[in-house]
Amino acid sequence: MITARGIFWFFLILLTWAVLAYSGIAQLQLILFVLVLLPLLSFVMLLLLRRSLRITQTISSPMIHRGENASLQIRLQLRGWQLIGLADLLIEKTGKDDKPVDERRYVVLNPHDEMVVTVQLRGHHRGVARVGLKRLRCRDLFGLFRLSYYVCQRNLLDPMLIVLPRPFAFDPLHHLSTLLQDKQQMKSWKPGSDLDAIANIRQQRPGDALKRAHWKLTARLDELMIREFENPLQQEVVVLCDLDRHAARNLSWNQFGDYFADSSAWLLRTILKAGCAVRLIAWQKDGRTEARAGSPDDEQAVMMHLAELEDGSIWAADQLVVAEATRYPDARVFILITDRLNEATAQKMAQCALNGLETWLILLQGAELLPGKQHPYMAAMLTAGVTVCRADFATWREAQKNLSIERDAAAEGDRSARQKRKERRADRRKDAEQDTDQGRSESL
Repeated sequence: MITARGIFWFFLILLTWAVLAYSGIAQLQLILFVLVLLPLLSFVMLLLLRRSLRITQTISSPMIHRGENASLQIRLQLRGWQLIGLADLLIEKTGKDDKPVDERRYVVLNPHDEMVVTVQLRGHHRGVARVGLKRLRCRDLFGLFRLSYYVCQRNLLDPMLIVLPRPFAFDPLHHLSTLLQDKQQMKSWKPGSDLDAIANIRQQRPGDALKRAHWKLTARLDELMIREFENPLQQEVVVLCDLDRHAARNLSWNQFGDYFADSSAWLLRTILKAGCAVRLIAWQKDGRTEARAGSPDDEQAVMMHLAELEDGSIWAADQLVVAEATRYPDARVFILITDRLNEATAQKMAQCALNGLETWLILLQGAELLPGKQHPYMAAMLTAGVTVCRADFATWREAQKNLSIERDAAAEGDRSARQKRKERRADRRKDAEQDTDQGRSESL
């Protein structure tokens, strides 16, 4: 693509050629030759740049929590000898709204040198964001031509920034934590091979290790007998996510998704800290998804699942409750997270509690008020033994504002501290120069 300067250069060539043809001045031939040769050489250098330009992209922290920062580094290494003018980079990064934003940078590429472009990224919303270089254009040394050397569609961007939810402590959940710890102490047992207590003795099977052999009984029966040991079963909590935005229809999906994921993350962290396993289930537009974690070290798996949640308003909550409670009959606790509640869902939850299943309901308060304790089917649920906890969107939003204010204050404090350090260094240099001048004066 020719630039405005290139068009001017082209008209200059035409003007020189016209004057040469009209006047016949021999010196103009050399000028015309130079005017034609320089653009050709510059264009050839631009074409050769494709082979000598190397582009690499890395993210300092590929996985962060919402509200944290990361940096994208784009390294441009020119391995050839070409002299290139200005390089125009178009970079996609995360934005505050529902859509990403583009940032433009201009750099100068030097031969046999590496240029590093650093772009700050902020985890505004939980999810998987594609970031990186979308387009790279370079100009020749004289600014006559501009060619695109790298073009990438948004859905094909390679660097991916994973933003995990930030747990929102909507309720201390002391009762749930105590309940899970008590249930974890009442362990179930199954045959295994980890502990010393013998659960069973049987005949050898292919693959059994000889260290588990019961040699005394083997000698008595003249047949190799294998010991099976007791192994504790970890209590499991089933958490069902209802992603409908009935009471929060005025919120964008990013807002509601962050609110939903942050509240759920706090619930999952409480369960894992109590020593229980958690099975997170969500019904999205594409169907059922599931993630499981058995300890706080495995928390990242369920947090990733929360980060990737999408809108799922096509499923009926009461049917989901029946399906998942039936699927996992051995679960110790069943928890439903939702922002809608109707009579059918309340009846299914009450039935689960009456069947002996420890049942919890987490109500996410959105733009509309959900039924209170005195509501008929809410009272029926409480009578059946369902435990109800509530989270409020207004409280969550206020916490986000406070977090943003604290973060900006910390950044301002860092800038002030850096400015003060610069001023102290400048004062020390000035004092050192004055001492040096005074010493020279005394020596003279």
